[in-house]
Amino acid sequence: MRYPLSQPWDEQRRYHAAYRKDPDSVMPYTINWDAIIPAGDAIDTAVSTAYVHGSTSTTTTDITVDSTSSSDRTTSTVLSSGLDNVDYDIRVRITTDAGYEDDRTLHIKCRHL
Repeated sequence: MRYPLSQPWDEQRRYHAAYRKDPDSVMPYTINWDAIIPAGDAIDTAVSTAYVHGSTSTTTTDITVDSTSSSDRTTSTVLSSGLDNVDYDIRVRITTDAGYEDDRTLHIKCRHL
């Protein structure tokens, strides 16, 4: 089931956001879903999955998803490790109380800062 307010796919904007992350850092990355979730609905569950950029396999990622938490309308994914000069995609998939599902992808550029 898709959100009634979902926007059409925009080829120019493939990612929700792009970040630089030091391989040694342990930091949260937050998504605000206010513009996506219909009024009166809230996030029930959130799951984050890491991929090496350009891959569909999660078996060889060197970045770690330590945790994913959610409030009514935001998600926070804590990431650690990663290899220097490797890019990762973190897919955050939510299900709402009303049963809608959607996901957004964070693009992580792992670089020693």
